[in-house]
Parts: sequence; C-alpha cells; structure tokens
Amino acid sequence: MLRAFDGFSGTFPVLCALQLAPMLFVRPGELRKAEWEHFDLDKDEWRYLVSKTDTPHLVPLSTQAVAILRELHALTGSGRYVFSGARDRNRPMSVGNPRKSADK
Repeated sequence: MLRAFDGFSGTFPVLCALQLAPMLFVRPGELRKAEWEHFDLDKDEWRYLVSKTDTPHLVPLSTQAVAILRELHALTGSGRYVFSGARDRNRPMSVGNPRKSADK
C-alpha cells in the first residue's frame, strides 16, 4: 500500500492523509477533521476528543508522522484544519464520492 502512494496524482494534503492513516490508526473521520490546535509536534503527540464518545484521546506521533505533518503545516498550518477543504479552507476536506472510486 505504501508503495502505491509513490504514483498518487492527487493533492498534497490528500497524499499526506493517506500516508498518515496507517501510521496513526484512527477513524478516517477523526483524521479528516483533525485541527492543528490539537497537535504538539514538539512533544510528538496529538490530543483530541473522540467525536463518538467525547473522551480524551492521545495519539503518539512517530518521527515519520511528525515529518509529514511539519511539511503539511507549511501549506495548511495557517488554517484550523490539518486537511482543509479544497474549496473552503474553513471546513475539513470532503469525504469524496465512494461510488466513483468503486466504479473505476
């Protein structure tokens, strides 16, 4: 799966999300809606409230994850969301259309 990312032709934030998903092992919606204010890249951690249960959650960040997030911060770090929407930076990136992917 990680080798397949080398040929990915989508946007840089989507590539970062794809790379981070297997490293962080969180629900896709939690990753998609991640906010910069919940990350401490100097402490290598991501703290947020789990949306389904409202419980605090701590995700330790590997060196590789921190490197990806630092690179992404240059692009989306001035906004609220780590993975901001392409059309509206004040919203998280959209889920997309799973049917389109299934049809290909």
